[in-house]
Amino acid sequence: MSTYQGDDPEHCRQALQGICDNSVLPDDLVLVLDGPAPEPLIAAIASFSHRLPLRLVHLSENRGLGEALAVGLEHCRYNWVARFDADDICMPDRFERQLAFIAENPHVDAFSSPVEEFRESPGETNRLLKSVPCGSHALAVYARRRNPLNHMAVMFRKDRVLAAGNYQGDACFEDYALWVRLLQQGACLDNMAESTVWVRAGRSMVMRRGGWRYARAEYDVQRKFLTSGFIGFPEFIRNLAVRIPVRLLSVGLRTGIYAVCLRRTVR
Repeated sequence: MSTYQGDDPEHCRQALQGICDNSVLPDDLVLVLDGPAPEPLIAAIASFSHRLPLRLVHLSENRGLGEALAVGLEHCRYNWVARFDADDICMPDRFERQLAFIAENPHVDAFSSPVEEFRESPGETNRLLKSVPCGSHALAVYARRRNPLNHMAVMFRKDRVLAAGNYQGDACFEDYALWVRLLQQGACLDNMAESTVWVRAGRSMVMRRGGWRYARAEYDVQRKFLTSGFIGFPEFIRNLAVRIPVRLLSVGLRTGIYAVCLRRTVR
């Protein structure tokens, strides 16, 4: 996990409580403080120091998610690593089901699952499902158009990720760029069919995924995919034509596209 001064202490507390409530607890929990953190956030984290195997990694300045996760991964003691965000909530059997998936699919190097997005509470009605493709072939095809894994629900082999260059400074797309490098190195990626994480969504999330800065980051990562040979020029143009305009829409219109075109309601 990585957190920084912009995270809500109560959301972080709920995230850590969700881990405590899991049917399988982690043997090691590395939490990176990405730059100086306010006292309420530190206090929320400290309240779990006797309930979870927390190890804090302090960065003197904010480096961004990619660098923070790269540093955190170097501190992880085990080869199978679960990723998680500081404002989402793990379903109570997330790790139990993911460990079962690993046992059933020993060839897989990284995988995630669908996630369910909520606004106020995981128990609310009309949550939105963000699905991902199942099957390594379908995932590899999908990755040429969209991010094939839900980052907050990912588990991966540390050695394969380090061999692929670890997380790097691909602003806004640290995870997507990593999955592409893994695919290019022949790693096996897949997804579970059922959700494992409740994700905090709403207006703030949609705002973060738009604007000129995000559009420029979108162009940069697609350009990287093109120059590395992962996609061809027609795919590069298609991806930019589909994705860049959405980043520049108003928050209201972008929210509508997410809900209607890219998600479906959980029944």
